[in-house]
Amino acid sequence: LPTHRTMAVACGRTDISITAPIVASGGDWEPHIRRVLEQMVQPEWICLDIGANIGAHALAMAVLAPEGRV
Repeated sequence: LPTHRTMAVACGRTDISITAPIVASGGDWEPHIRRVLEQMVQPEWICLDIGANIGAHALAMAVLAPEGRV
């Protein structure tokens, strides 16, 4: 997450969803997209994560737009 925030991701050993790759990446999921969000999203913005899977980018936008909505 932006600003060095973290969150826990729980998944089972046989989980074949996206959570296993997130855990394997050390939690730095698609850092190139997170960097763009950090440069663009303003604190008061209303943000949409269209087609969100587990909401990794939605969580980042929630941190970056605390006065807005996701």
